[in-house]
Amino acid sequence: MSISEPLPGFIRIEDRNGLFLVREEYRIPLEELGLLGRGNLWVRGKEGRRTLRAGRGRPWILPLDGRDGERVVVRVYYHGGALRWFSRTLFLDKERSFRELRLLEWIAQMGVPTLKVVGALAWKVLPGFYRHALVTVEEKGARDLLTFLQEEESPAERRAVLEEAGRVVRRLHDFHVAHADLHPGNILVTREGDRRRVLIIDLDQSEIRQVLDRAARVRGLARLERFLRKLSEREGLELGRMERARFLKGYYGKFGEEARRELALVERRLARHLPWHRGVWAVEAFLTGKAGRGRRSPAC
Repeated sequence: MSISEPLPGFIRIEDRNGLFLVREEYRIPLEELGLLGRGNLWVRGKEGRRTLRAGRGRPWILPLDGRDGERVVVRVYYHGGALRWFSRTLFLDKERSFRELRLLEWIAQMGVPTLKVVGALAWKVLPGFYRHALVTVEEKGARDLLTFLQEEESPAERRAVLEEAGRVVRRLHDFHVAHADLHPGNILVTREGDRRRVLIIDLDQSEIRQVLDRAARVRGLARLERFLRKLSEREGLELGRMERARFLKGYYGKFGEEARRELALVERRLARHLPWHRGVWAVEAFLTGKAGRGRRSPAC
């Protein structure tokens, strides 16, 4: 997926304000919101000219005029790790959001449920520096997997969603996509008619590999399990044994020799890394004042 290749249904705009890749039918609404203008993050809404402010991980949700109540979600890119304290939203790479857009479009074509992307934005801020954002159509009523599991009271609903989450993650892996940040916050649960849908989101820095081998799958599954254990200790979430089994059933289909071998490797990896991560979690809790909220009773 070359970033220079045309993308069907999208137009590429490059001017003094920045670089934009936008779905054709959304160009005018995004222009009216001011998102294809200068990179100072000012937009014009019904209240007049104003600044939208959002912290890391807190996207903007904006209504589109003339589209029957449709809204878009604008997710600004932030650096992770130590760089976040210095450069925050500034990037030298002007194509970063473009790569994620193309990857999301590709997995959608392959049948992996994800968000509908309407644009990737790279605003020029300083010479050689860009601020990126990805614009997607809002999935009304969507909750991330953690929120769903904390709020859903029906054991049958919880199990069905976890099994579907396992199937969706496996489908992603079957197409050799290594998700760079697979955790419950990047798995959305929504409803379509009478059934639940599970979506994979946030593929920033993710990639398609020629082969996604067992080691890569184990890393992905271990990362997801590590986050679930962190949330168990910090957010009061605890999954019952039957619920965990339903995710694995969705991922593997059946518990054959392959599944047992990979799960053993996942547990081995967790045993090596969890003590260090628990130390980091304790420091985070101390610095942020976020102590554990106590455990909820698992719905088995």
